Amino acid sequence: MTPSAQRQALRAVFDTNVLLQAMARPAGPAGACVDAVRAGHVTLFISVALIAELADVASRPSIRATLHLTDGVTSRFLEEIQLLGSLIDPVPAVFDHVADPKDSMVVNLAVAATAHVITSRDRHLLSLRDATTKAGAEFLSRFASIDVLTPIQLLERVRTV
Repeated sequence: MTPSAQRQALRAVFDTNVLLQAMARPAGPAGACVDAVRAGHVTLFISVALIAELADVASRPSIRATLHLTDGVTSRFLEEIQLLGSLIDPVPAVFDHVADPKDSMVVNLAVAATAHVITSRDRHLLSLRDATTKAGAEFLSRFASIDVLTPIQLLERVRTV
């Protein structure tokens, strides 16, 4: 068996902001993260709540105008993510992110999926890597096996696995 055949796909949860950026700019780092899912290097986990949040944010007039999103682009991307992703539902609530409670759903999905990584650009999620904060210390003590990475860091990890 070749080394690439032995390679295990990274188990990942992408935050809504990463998915939104991938939708708007497929050639950017977030788009490359979705390409890694398509190529089988990353197994993406999704939930009903995550898809609902993505659809909601992508439908906001200010976001649509800023990111130049159309109905067609949005609906095709949502359909593809639902096909590419492995759905977990329901997602048990095991972590409450005190700095931003809305981010709890991403962490809870990662825990339920036994994910290796959460990929985000959100400062509250990225702060979970900081053991000097209350939320970071709790996250790291309870879920040390889950890394929180930016899209570029995820792509670097995919290249080295």
